[in-house]
Amino acid sequence: MAFLLFAEMFDPLGLVTPCLVKFKLYLRGLIVDSPADWEGQVQDHLIKEAEYLMAECAGLKQVAISREVEINESSKIIVSCNASEMIAGCCMYVVTKTEDGVKVGLMAAKAKIVPSEAVSIPWKELIAALLGSRLCKQIEFALRRPIKKIG
Repeated sequence: MAFLLFAEMFDPLGLVTPCLVKFKLYLRGLIVDSPADWEGQVQDHLIKEAEYLMAECAGLKQVAISREVEINESSKIIVSCNASEMIAGCCMYVVTKTEDGVKVGLMAAKAKIVPSEAVSIPWKELIAALLGSRLCKQIEFALRRPIKKIG
């Protein structure tokens, strides 16, 4: 059942990345940490973890995230990249000055499960920076205009 919920999630902009990363970590745990006997029973603790993830993400269908981002000549794009022991990720925000004030909007996000072998955090930070760079290129292509300055 957890696999069906994970497969139903289509998130090209990465707006529900925090929830999807938990599923990805769970799947890696199934495959790497406990080699599966595909014909045998799933261990009880793995079933409980899947049920917990499903309950935690059950409300996602009711979540409404504004995807409206205002872009003008004063807009700045801010990309934040970071990594931890298991995950590398990045977020892209647009900051725009308007007559009403300053508007900030999440444009996109990406996350990747990093290799579990012993590699350093700085190396994982480079993976996050690469994700951020690729995300910038994708957004630049989608906007059909060059991104001049990134903060």
